Amino acid sequence: MVEAVRALRARLGIRQRDVALAISGHSVIIKKISLATLPSADELERQVAAEAERHIPFAIDEVEIDHELLGTRTSDGQIEVLLVAPRRRSCASTRRWPARRS
Repeated sequence: MVEAVRALRARLGIRQRDVALAISGHSVIIKKISLATLPSADELERQVAAEAERHIPFAIDEVEIDHELLGTRTSDGQIEVLLVAPRRRSCASTRRWPARRS
């Protein structure tokens, strides 16, 4: 989804770097999870995927998994991560984007 927004910004010639985007409803799961340590990037991907399988009520192949480090530690020293998993059919729905600005 991030890549789609970046591509749209580039295509429309938008210079503003900040973008707000929302997906709502039953087709998206947003959950704050805690990890024991701050892992390497590869290990973070593996840990998030493992946690996603525990927390997402859909088949894992039906969702797009993304995450954001919140940078906070819980009282027991764990790292907080925001897990976001919209269903693929929600992400793939067709949108008509405006034409590129001249």
